[in-house]
Amino acid sequence: MSKRCVLKVEKNAHEDAVWCVSWRVQRIITGSACAASHIKAWNTSAGDMFSLTPSAPIDGSKFPLAIVSVSQQRDGPAFVAGSLDGTLVAYETSPPVVVALEPSAPRADATPATTTVAAPTPSAPKVISQEPGCAWGATFNPAGGTIVATTGQGGEVFLHDISGTKKRESLKTASKCCSALGWSPDGRIIAAGGMEGATTVLDVANKKRLLTIPAHAKAIRAVRFSGDGRLLITAGDDGCINVRDVEKGALIASITGHESWVCALDTCVASPRTLVSAGADGTVRLWDLSINAHVLTFSEHHGQCWGVALNDDGSQIASVGDDKSLIVYSIV
Repeated sequence: MSKRCVLKVEKNAHEDAVWCVSWRVQRIITGSACAASHIKAWNTSAGDMFSLTPSAPIDGSKFPLAIVSVSQQRDGPAFVAGSLDGTLVAYETSPPVVVALEPSAPRADATPATTTVAAPTPSAPKVISQEPGCAWGATFNPAGGTIVATTGQGGEVFLHDISGTKKRESLKTASKCCSALGWSPDGRIIAAGGMEGATTVLDVANKKRLLTIPAHAKAIRAVRFSGDGRLLITAGDDGCINVRDVEKGALIASITGHESWVCALDTCVASPRTLVSAGADGTVRLWDLSINAHVLTFSEHHGQCWGVALNDDGSQIASVGDDKSLIVYSIV
């Protein structure tokens, strides 16, 4: 039986608009757009009964300008945040602490002692880069490791190593300014969307440009690969979501439904043909890429919806927006 519904509305998740969101395992990270921008971490429950609880405050998470991107490490506890001024900061959290609570006296029913899990706590933040205007689309390599890609002014894609063991590298795109970034699930390809509407596809290992696609008539705000890596999806100010073949860049479909800008996209490996989008019209939309069709719309936000994220198994969505809220939905 379908359980497509709103699971949780956190009305005042931040003191101001919330511009970005990331979901990995049982942790959601959100970043705000207020004058002294900051990050919050939220713990989600496993199982049938969904719950959403904020973790301890994240020290040193205030930025001078809005936080425009957050991303979490695939094979570790670290996460990064990128600010509008170009600051990229990494947080390396400690692993969860398991505490067994032994009963004070033997129990006749032999019930095992209860166990609690304390949430991971971030260590001191590490400033990775302060390149002016170059922290858009901050994204960890989805194949794992410590490399984070960012983009921004100048049309370059920067590869940062949060461990500090590798020098920063850069790849040049065909755009003068890039506003969105996507990384293929296998970590081989990066696609960057430009303010003029072009998308550049880059070979990460060989440091070369593969394709330049005139993808949209206006600025691109979101770039993602399908969960199986075969499709490249872009969206932006023209309200269109364009689906292309990765190898040749050929347009497969242009799907519409949002009544204004498309601000964010997300996909996941576990559900390779599922796509979610967030729009300036305040809606969150679910799409089926196997038929390139709209499936479902949520209209809970009161204002522009800037960020959207799927959980790891593709069963739930988190979204954030101008109304300061964090909303979680079930889509199974």
